[in-house]
Amino acid sequence: MGSATRSRVSGEDGDADKLDLAGLMFADTIGTLMGGLVTAVLIWATATGLKAALKLLSGTALGRAFGATELGKWLAKNMQKPRPESPGGGGDGESPTGDQAEPVQKPEEPKPSPEEPETGPTAPRPLPPALQAIYDGLSDLAKRQFDNRWERIARDPANPTSTEISRMNAYLKSLYDRYGGYSAGLEAEWNRLQSTGQPTGAKAGDLPTLRTDGDNLLKSIQSAQSAQPQVAGYDALLRRVAAQLDGPLARMESGALEANDANVQGVRSNLDAIAAELNVSQQPGVTAVSQQKTGNGQTVDVDVIADNGAKWREIKNTRPFSTQSADWVGDASSQGLKAQVEKLIDVAAAPENAVRGKPPAIEIVFTYPGAEGAVGADVAAALRAMSGTKGVTITVIGVEYTGP
Repeated sequence: MGSATRSRVSGEDGDADKLDLAGLMFADTIGTLMGGLVTAVLIWATATGLKAALKLLSGTALGRAFGATELGKWLAKNMQKPRPESPGGGGDGESPTGDQAEPVQKPEEPKPSPEEPETGPTAPRPLPPALQAIYDGLSDLAKRQFDNRWERIARDPANPTSTEISRMNAYLKSLYDRYGGYSAGLEAEWNRLQSTGQPTGAKAGDLPTLRTDGDNLLKSIQSAQSAQPQVAGYDALLRRVAAQLDGPLARMESGALEANDANVQGVRSNLDAIAAELNVSQQPGVTAVSQQKTGNGQTVDVDVIADNGAKWREIKNTRPFSTQSADWVGDASSQGLKAQVEKLIDVAAAPENAVRGKPPAIEIVFTYPGAEGAVGADVAAALRAMSGTKGVTITVIGVEYTGP
């Protein structure tokens, strides 16, 4: 009790009104004192840890008095409630003690961390940096088509394989080349796919098998890539397969391109040609596949390179043809084998392509599996006649067909 209060009470000589006033002042003083004491206890308990503090106080007179109050009962009751488990914390519901204590408060709604992206139909999926850069620059409609294609290509979009990334890149590049921009190409694809959805044409029934064969070819290339990491160019083979699966085959599956004999056979022939290159690539001495070479102002595609560049192999997987056919002389849609080999000779003869002082030797490998043979006899003779031009040797490999 303060000294001012004591002096006022002692001098009132039994006056009831004054004694009542003095009593109220005394009660106020006691309330102020207890309020300060409770505040001090709470500050100490917060620093020590409320549960530990109540336990320490329970054996003291002050603790028993404090525990009898409604506040003490409330704290004791609520301190028994387990705290919500914090992200990454233990699951035993224990509250922190000592310096780790925190004020009791309603837990916040959990928020996803950057390492745990949101899920759901509108959540952005993680993308490889190169694809993300393209995605960020797309229009809203183009992003919808991007998402549709990415979900179709990547079995697990959060963890795409290198093959799936290569397929997506090939798909985007084909649209960019065709329409002059990513958004323009993806928007055109979106609009085209909305207009149909079912394959049409006499060969529509062949499409599922063609899709399965293409997927299996991708797996075979991946296996060869893993078994022969020293051979360069398997990524190019993967892109070429993807271009067929995500280009004409996908368009036939959606109904945008008729599944007629010519279109289906076109995809089939291209996949067979890539499979033939894959088979040759696994022969001893091969160092690269599906490469581009330049020289004398020209650029050629070389299917297989062996002997550290000393041999260039051109793989042909077509039915036998004659020197009178468009396959040899060419037409409006194709340059023909004769012009192709002449171009190969020009590039091989360039000084920058010489190996051990000589131009690479060119091997024309015919792999068609028909029983009648792989190469027409007159074509084989015409190719051998070209050997030695500009110092380049030509070798023909394959069973010759001499029939009509």
